[in-house]
Amino acid sequence: MTVVQTMEQARSGEAFDNVESVKEQPYKKEYRSRAREFPSMVLANGLLQTMSFLFSKSDKDEGCKNIAEHIRGWIKNAIEREWLEQPVQPYSVKDVSETIKWLSSLDIRSYLAVTNEVMSFSPWLKRFAEGMIEK
Repeated sequence: MTVVQTMEQARSGEAFDNVESVKEQPYKKEYRSRAREFPSMVLANGLLQTMSFLFSKSDKDEGCKNIAEHIRGWIKNAIEREWLEQPVQPYSVKDVSETIKWLSSLDIRSYLAVTNEVMSFSPWLKRFAEGMIEK
């Protein structure tokens, strides 16, 4: 039997799994902080700039590295589930640096669609990080 999920159920399920995977890690507090900041960073700076910031800090901050990877994974899933129209530039990236390059190659319509989807996913990361990871 196939279970049909709403988009919100899928977003929340993946976010829960993402946070679950880091809640016992030594960098969990950095992850919590970055998850809390991420939506406002995207609103203030844009998705491309926020992902670039996270990538630039990822060698010293595992929280940044994991948030960026979780966002990359969600973009991939949203495209595979056909919740995002396949952009002219196909999404076949394997890491965050390739995701940044891909984002910079998108036309404005596709870029805004990806940003909107990420902005629908990121509050779930924030909520679960706040609820599952101690201050």
